[in-house]
Amino acid sequence: MLKKLLIALIIVLSMFSTKVYCSEDLIPAISNTYTEGFYRFDNTKTVNINVTLTTDTLTKMMIFDENLGLQYFSILPVKEKFTLRNIEPNRIICIIGEGEVALTFEY
Repeated sequence: MLKKLLIALIIVLSMFSTKVYCSEDLIPAISNTYTEGFYRFDNTKTVNINVTLTTDTLTKMMIFDENLGLQYFSILPVKEKFTLRNIEPNRIICIIGEGEVALTFEY
């Protein structure tokens, strides 16, 4: 089921011409508001991440491991805070949609 959902998501996203910027550089794990894109943070140990969608726009979030295996997928609830626990180093966080997502890192 998850595989079908992911394939459908990729097909739908490929229909729209949006620019997503991706860099190989590590981004400092700083609590901030992030928009659509792929982020690889420089945390050196396992962290908890508080996530809050700050806009009323449908936004999705995925977390991949270093081999691009999908570890987490969610449609973010509007303005409700939740916590992702035990996020290991070298994970890639993907935000899809027009919304703004506040990420707060707890070591």
